[in-house]
Amino acid sequence: MKISLILMTSMAMTLQLCEKKNKAPEKPSEVSQIAENDTPKPKKVINNKSKKIKSTKAKFAGKKLHPEKQFCVNYDHKGMGMSGTSEMCSRKHGQESYTIEKLKIGMGGFSQDQNKHTVIYGDKIYTSETGSGTWMVATNPMYAGLTKGNPEDLSKQMMAALGMSKTGETEIVAGTKCYTYNSAQMGGACFTKNMVMLRQSIMGMEQIATKVDIGSAGDNAKYARPKNASEAPNIDDIMKRLGKQ
Repeated sequence: MKISLILMTSMAMTLQLCEKKNKAPEKPSEVSQIAENDTPKPKKVINNKSKKIKSTKAKFAGKKLHPEKQFCVNYDHKGMGMSGTSEMCSRKHGQESYTIEKLKIGMGGFSQDQNKHTVIYGDKIYTSETGSGTWMVATNPMYAGLTKGNPEDLSKQMMAALGMSKTGETEIVAGTKCYTYNSAQMGGACFTKNMVMLRQSIMGMEQIATKVDIGSAGDNAKYARPKNASEAPNIDDIMKRLGKQ
């Protein structure tokens, strides 16, 4: 609207000046006024050939890593000496996510609390013991592979790699419908149509959703990019070096 108004005003001023130049001045004051306005200030023309003005609303322009645009799921964990809860939220089709873990891991009479906060921004993974204020940052070794192809095909490839196949059955977990997958070696899982995991039972460990909010990205404060994070060893580089030995 502002661009159209500027262009219309500029055209009107030009036509008005041309008309006045072709007429004899009636009053000295009018001649003076025309002289002052004879050289209008240059105006910035923005796409004057376009009839439509594009919306300034921000749009996600990154590579989609997950079929679901944004979601937030709370889980219960149990099995193999582990118990506790976690919260996992994602936005921008998986380019940004956070996970808050409050777990207790026990084995042989020994137990340890694992309270971890993980934030992912593209190819960077930030981790911290909750409340410590100390962060480590590492490069996600899976990022390059995730950016190849579309997320729907990548999800199918991941299921195939794990030996998971659809059973044709559905479940309702935390009030949300999901489709069951099963593997004779790995166990079972249940995903929404856009591959949000609501339940999995793998190698004696169970993770099941207690709260599902598709369309919500969770708490914005928990996505805060940590400052002054220490560089963690690059897992991909370590694996490459081990492969050369």
